[in-house]
Amino acid sequence: MTNYEVLKNLATGVLDDLNPGKIESYIDEAYGLTQENYILLVKKNLSLQSLRIQLGNQTEILVNKIVSHLGINLIEDEVIVVGKYKKGEKKGQDKVKVVKTNKVKVGNKNRQVDHYIRIKRKDGVWKLYLESKCNVVFDTEKKGESNAKVLAVAKALGADEGVYFIPVLKTIPPELAAQYPDIKILGLQDLFDLIPDCPFTADMVFELYKEFAKEFFAKLEKDEV
Repeated sequence: MTNYEVLKNLATGVLDDLNPGKIESYIDEAYGLTQENYILLVKKNLSLQSLRIQLGNQTEILVNKIVSHLGINLIEDEVIVVGKYKKGEKKGQDKVKVVKTNKVKVGNKNRQVDHYIRIKRKDGVWKLYLESKCNVVFDTEKKGESNAKVLAVAKALGADEGVYFIPVLKTIPPELAAQYPDIKILGLQDLFDLIPDCPFTADMVFELYKEFAKEFFAKLEKDEV
């Protein structure tokens, strides 16, 4: 028996238990990713998982821009005047510093605040903290920890409510909501429905998602990324 045959015998059955899990992110469908897109990433030696993470981050930025445009964002950057320029081309002009407000102290940790907004309702102004997720499929232990984190951040902010927010779903399927009886989950249209006279719809934003992805992959094909 050759050495290779020995190795082959040792390897017998090793791969029998391979069982890839299903994609537990809604990003691919929201952005209209296709098999051709996946193949192109492989050809370019690029990571699909990395792309999903970056798309999630950029989606979060977009949502914050939308709520800022609507005048309801409570975590906009603050611009503070810290003095005057004393020389150079800017002499006499205000010197400013941009202060980030998307962090809050929870216990002894600084937690990121994904989205924090105010909504006018008949009973007054409602402050809502939204924990942005593209996947809320957790095991039982992690689900409890994640729920507790959302509620702790909401409490630290002084929010009236803390919820999960999936900006890559228009609305939340009942079977998904049923898995989280202790905390609310909102999709993008669910959020827009809470905002009085909101000029945007989830359909508009999802069209934008797909347009963005199409442009990205067209540039990637031409090595312009």
